[in-house]
Amino acid sequence: SFEMSIGLPTFLMEKSNHNLILLAYLFLMVIIVPTIVWAYYRQSQMYGEGDIMYRTYQTYANLLLGNGRPPITKLKTIPEIFSTAAEFDALFATSPMDKENITA
Repeated sequence: SFEMSIGLPTFLMEKSNHNLILLAYLFLMVIIVPTIVWAYYRQSQMYGEGDIMYRTYQTYANLLLGNGRPPITKLKTIPEIFSTAAEFDALFATSPMDKENITA
């Protein structure tokens, strides 16, 4: 007699494992995948065109255009203005002890 197989592992074909497989698939598709998509979407909302954070755009606009006060456009202040980019915040994260030392 001729038998055909689709190449699945034998534990997937056993009747006793069908409920476990169905629960694992349900958990993966209903909880894990939507959580990953939500986390990616939440993270990407902070970035605009060219992977620049919206807070950086706002900071640069406030400093360079002035928004009601004289703009800072001296050439010597440009490096300081660039250093205010929101992307640098993670580099200068402070611990509670650092904040305590700064205020002391």
